[in-house]
Amino acid sequence: MERSRTDFERYFGFLETRFGFALVSYTEEPLSFGNFTAVFRKGELDIRLVRDRFQVFVDFVVADGEPLDKEVLLRRLGVPFDRFPTEEHFWLGYQIHNQSADLERNLPLILEALTKKQ
Repeated sequence: MERSRTDFERYFGFLETRFGFALVSYTEEPLSFGNFTAVFRKGELDIRLVRDRFQVFVDFVVADGEPLDKEVLLRRLGVPFDRFPTEEHFWLGYQIHNQSADLERNLPLILEALTKKQ
């Protein structure tokens, strides 16, 4: 098993075990910085994770609608962008461990907001 898949499962396995999402697609490019793309689904909600050059991006798609970036959604819900430190002017929130912890911590709030929209 490649390191990127192991990292992926370690950091995002909680989506299946704790929140009941199913992994519906996963592709990786382990020789390209450990890049991967994954989609988890529960009902009509997809969570898409993209790792590109060591940065992880998370977005949500409800019922084949437009993707909603996690950071934009959290700001709309009043969660501040500065919850992670910066290093040499780079925001560290896109690191895999920060995205994982942030998603796990804030997913109940996000799910509640997205459920109200339907």
